[in-house]
Amino acid sequence: MRQTKRCAALLLAVLLVLTAAACGGKTNNENDSLKLRFTALYESDVLSDMVRDPAQYAGEIASYGVDDFASAFQKTDAFRTYNAEVKLQNDNDFDVQILNLQCETGKQGKDGVWFSTLNDVQMGFPAHYAGDEALYYHVIADASLSKEDVLQRLGEMGISCVYMKGSEAPDEDAQIDPALVFTAKVSYAG
Repeated sequence: MRQTKRCAALLLAVLLVLTAAACGGKTNNENDSLKLRFTALYESDVLSDMVRDPAQYAGEIASYGVDDFASAFQKTDAFRTYNAEVKLQNDNDFDVQILNLQCETGKQGKDGVWFSTLNDVQMGFPAHYAGDEALYYHVIADASLSKEDVLQRLGEMGISCVYMKGSEAPDEDAQIDPALVFTAKVSYAG
């Protein structure tokens, strides 16, 4: 009987150690991330509309980071415009709240591709968000580039999304501890 109790206690101790190791071994960077990927690139005629009526598109034009948008893109037939669709997938067991979207504007025009986000609002997503909602970007690309080229260049630009656990998300303007913020890069899926 005493031997059985010792064996049971030993097995319980081993089980507790293994459970603790399984729970405590996970780091923030392993699973605490949103998966983002480009899923579609839709041809658009928005560039000619922007050049024709810049006042209506002032905010979007500004986000391209081009000093003189009208002269840079005046030959509209030298460029092709798209709407890029990016899908999100949350594999975490907690709610995720989008704080803001980041476009790496320093890479605007890299290899003939410029982009502007269409998502300016704060968004919230439930746990295990299945990716039914998408983010959209206006894209202007050199006409010589194929759709595949444009997708690959966008992926290389690292368009990203900053978010936190929903229960910890502060006001959008609040100072955020960088240790609590995770960034998921978009990678080219093709």
